Amino acid sequence: LSSSLPCRRSLPLGIGVWLPLQHGLAPAIGRRIRMPPPRPLEGRTVLFRSNAVHVQPENINEGTPNKICTTRFTLLTWLPLSLWTQFHRVANVYFLVVSITVLLPFSPVMPASTALPFVGVLLWTALKDLYEDRKRKQDDDQVNMNNCIRYNFETSEFVAIDWQEVLCGDLILCVPDDIFPADMLVVGGEGGRAFISTMNLDGETNLKERRPPAVCSALAPEPSLAVDEPHAQAAHLVKTLLMQEGLTADFEAPCAPLGQMNGTVKFADLSRKSTHTLTEMKVNSDSVICHENFVPRGCKLQQTSWMLGLVAYTCPDSKVWLNTSQVEVKTSNLQVALNRCVLGLVTTLFIFCLYAAMLGQVVGTDDEAVEYPKKFIIYWIILYQIVPVSLYVVFEMVKLILGRSINKDPQMCADGVYAIARTSDLVEELGQVEHVFSDKTGTLTQNEMRFARCYVGKDDLGEFRDLPTPGLDDALAKAQSKPPGVKIARKVMLDSGHELYRDVQDFFLCLATCHDVQVELNAETGAPEFSGSSADEVAFLEASHQVGVSMQSRAALPGSAGATLRIVMPAGATLAADVLCMIPFDSDRKRMTVVCKIDNQILCVTKGADTTMEPLCRCIEGHVQEQLRVYAKLGLRTLVIARKVLTEKEFEAWRVEYEAARSAPGKEKDQLMAECASKMECSLDFCGLTAIEDRLQDGVPEAVAKLNAMNIHVWMLTGDKTETAVEIAKSCNLITGDQPIVRLADASSTEHALKMLEEAHRDICAGPCRSRKALVLDGAFMLFVARLQEEAPGPEDLLTQTAMSAAACVCCRLSPKQKRSLVEMVKAAGAGRITLAIGDGANDVAMIQGAHVGVAVRGREGTQAVQACDVAIAQFRFLVPLLQCHGRRAYRRVSLYLCYFIYKHVALAVGDMLWAHQDNFRGRIGYPDWLSSAYPIVFTTLPVLVIIVCDEDLPDAVALRMPSLYSMGQKRVHFNAMVFVSWILSGLWHGGLAWLLPSLVVDNGKLDSDLDNDFWTASLVSFTLVMAHVSLRLWLVSMSAFSKFTLGILLFCVIDYLVVVLVLGHTALGNFMQPQLEGIPFDLFQSSKAVLAVFLTPFALLLDFVAYKLMKFFYPTELDKVRRMYYYNKVSPTQPAEEIGRAPSELQSPSIISYAVF
Repeated sequence: LSSSLPCRRSLPLGIGVWLPLQHGLAPAIGRRIRMPPPRPLEGRTVLFRSNAVHVQPENINEGTPNKICTTRFTLLTWLPLSLWTQFHRVANVYFLVVSITVLLPFSPVMPASTALPFVGVLLWTALKDLYEDRKRKQDDDQVNMNNCIRYNFETSEFVAIDWQEVLCGDLILCVPDDIFPADMLVVGGEGGRAFISTMNLDGETNLKERRPPAVCSALAPEPSLAVDEPHAQAAHLVKTLLMQEGLTADFEAPCAPLGQMNGTVKFADLSRKSTHTLTEMKVNSDSVICHENFVPRGCKLQQTSWMLGLVAYTCPDSKVWLNTSQVEVKTSNLQVALNRCVLGLVTTLFIFCLYAAMLGQVVGTDDEAVEYPKKFIIYWIILYQIVPVSLYVVFEMVKLILGRSINKDPQMCADGVYAIARTSDLVEELGQVEHVFSDKTGTLTQNEMRFARCYVGKDDLGEFRDLPTPGLDDALAKAQSKPPGVKIARKVMLDSGHELYRDVQDFFLCLATCHDVQVELNAETGAPEFSGSSADEVAFLEASHQVGVSMQSRAALPGSAGATLRIVMPAGATLAADVLCMIPFDSDRKRMTVVCKIDNQILCVTKGADTTMEPLCRCIEGHVQEQLRVYAKLGLRTLVIARKVLTEKEFEAWRVEYEAARSAPGKEKDQLMAECASKMECSLDFCGLTAIEDRLQDGVPEAVAKLNAMNIHVWMLTGDKTETAVEIAKSCNLITGDQPIVRLADASSTEHALKMLEEAHRDICAGPCRSRKALVLDGAFMLFVARLQEEAPGPEDLLTQTAMSAAACVCCRLSPKQKRSLVEMVKAAGAGRITLAIGDGANDVAMIQGAHVGVAVRGREGTQAVQACDVAIAQFRFLVPLLQCHGRRAYRRVSLYLCYFIYKHVALAVGDMLWAHQDNFRGRIGYPDWLSSAYPIVFTTLPVLVIIVCDEDLPDAVALRMPSLYSMGQKRVHFNAMVFVSWILSGLWHGGLAWLLPSLVVDNGKLDSDLDNDFWTASLVSFTLVMAHVSLRLWLVSMSAFSKFTLGILLFCVIDYLVVVLVLGHTALGNFMQPQLEGIPFDLFQSSKAVLAVFLTPFALLLDFVAYKLMKFFYPTELDKVRRMYYYNKVSPTQPAEEIGRAPSELQSPSIISYAVF
């Protein structure tokens, strides 16, 4: 039955889901995509010849390749496909089989009473599918009918077309705010470059620079002074370059990775003048193209008056579609428990049907013999509703409503950003979390970098931050002079005789050149405003500007991928730095390199993590290592800045090798590029250290302390160095000041790592202060453990035991893969422990997807984490109300739903089981079949839905002050074997009482004929008692028993039931549907025995009431204790927690005892 669960819908992974549907970039979550007929991914060649464009192979442009279609079906295929999808659930197949068997001539119930409710559920789902599909069709049409501007080769002008008409090889003109309809190669633009916004793609707000390939940039015609209109400029470029010189673009087969956009561009009919230009600029006639020359579908042109793009890949071949894939479906443990419960009920039903059919053959009291298989089917039809048809539908509705409540919670809103529950299927697991794995940067911290300090030569230049001075108000603080570090650096660079003059100037010049940040001058003040994908780099440039080394502009360098930076020095001189080559940062290299030319001197400038940079530098002395430790203890992030001077000959030799590597195909290219980078990044001279502050988010220390008080183990997983991570852990209360720390870091070998692990295990698991010790480990140690595990099993289990026994765990220098491996390690060893991973960036996606519940912080590192998560929140501190309020309540409510829904159907089924014995297993029904069919949908669904969803145990303010409440989910208090069995026994007791008493008092327990009024009167009394019992039981377990919505919905349930009974008993329609009940309702009220049974039997539930309340009093749960204190001790939500948390013995007052019993 596992497939019958309403599992979380598959989430497209990657950039395909990062894009709003209105931009036509990707399917909405969970959509089935219907694209043009599939074809193998293949390369293509675009040739411009004789005022026309030719594309090879020709089948690339068959049909409408840029048209999207996310609809699942047409009007003709809607119903068949919807039903086909619904019958993939085993539960629906089960009810279909039952609906078919009731059509058999020996069926004891009317077919309509069984089939119609099931048909109604199927039709409701089908109509919902149709509505959603029509909405998708509207969205698709909106995207496909977007306009763009294409060059018409016949008329030699640009014309407007729809996106769905775009073909490979088209030339598309884009103006500001235009969205790109396909993946395009930039062949021209204002100033030889284009700025694009990728916010729709990755959530980053900074602009990215894209430029034409080197050969196109070198041969681009000068802008015509007579024409400044974008259409004319672009048309001039097409005529004078692309057509006249014969552009040929070869694109490799499309691939999913964002950084791989490979191919070559050349001109087949180069003129002598163009050849001379390329030779003079040292540009190859065949230019390699990469992702920096492409603009992806869905991004937007910004701050560029025009850009001309050549369509390379249309919709099915674009990056966004190729990155749309399926991720592992997560299923909550309560869904699994429900599945097992249903399987148990079906097994019980199967056994009882075997038993009843067997006794029916033995007793043999039927008027005519019934074969054993028929008897088995008869009893299966009678009792099939022990698994209610509405079970999974209502289950999905309950969780959907609980998920929506997360989205609207004002206490989890910051700056207008609310939480988002991207799936409601895991909402109850938020109330059972025992391990939280948290990223550091952007999750615990703000990811707003401030340049704090720097170390140049052998000196720390001082503080660069505007720190508040005690005793000064805000006005005086703003008026005070610049930070001391800024003043010292400016003073040194203005004194050419100072011993640090050259070192400090070179250091800040390195910061001003080694980056890919864009700059724009403020129109009013003229001050530079920096924007970039790296917050660190922006902080470096702002600090450089403060000390007088200020980048003022960044202009494209014709004929290359480089740029010219205009930098103003402290004395007022202006330098031009030509960036000749840039080797970008990635998570494997952990460094970035720029080769630039300043004053005819070629420099290689590299910045990176200290562990990465140390082997690349000629010598990093001991005082540098000591300063790194000092900065780390201050909680500052550090980078090493280094450089070296190259000769022209060295650089040219390296550039030839580098260009050859860029032209290499496939995987060989990555290897050759890495080798070229390592040849350049060696024998570097140390320039200095940077120290960046990333401040904690508001409320993080309090949130971590509250999570610890909730008995949740918090682990911090980060890529930062050990000392920095430990200091951040201390500042956020993860590690207290006097807490002993056991370190598993800086291991030198596998033997050393094993020895350290064994000592740590003894120290933490058997030490005198086991519960107080914190564990710190690094990524290198994890690698050693992995190698040991490969040699012989055991070390990983030892590490798991050690880490899970520690009071806190800080893991440093981890890669994204190692983060996920730690999460999976705890999941595997946790024996049902629920894990939660929280992060904010792309490097946290693996961890988020690996945990039971993934939470994303909607920060500054794009939306990758948000699109991969289950719940997104604005700040880390909102994790506390998410778990303590929404998660805790959801666990209790979903648990109650599962127990109650199964209980009420057991109570109904007991009557038919008892009647089978009374009737000597003739195979006749005990309850009117239309009432039985209405029981799960019409009578009992709405009350349980309303009460469970709206029932509030405590105000949020009180719950947040009582972290001990959360342990109920961790201990599975509300749903376990004992609780489930107690509900089943309660169902047997209530159902048995409801059947036996009327059967023995009102009737003789025999059905003399199909229209025996006494029997059907007793049956109606019994059914009425079942309704009364299950309604009273629901009222009994309600936390707000006397609230308006609880009493109101139960009253509505009574009225609803009475109306249905009167319709069935006293109308022509009712006589047709249920002839056995004709006149029975009024007869019931004329029978004193029946009336007494209806009104007196429910008093037997006083036994349940007293037992339930005594249990609550003598064996109270944490929730019971807090509710007593809140409601009868007049506890205010603002009262100090220590007053709220008094011992239960202090609360044994007469009023409390009265509350507990009554």
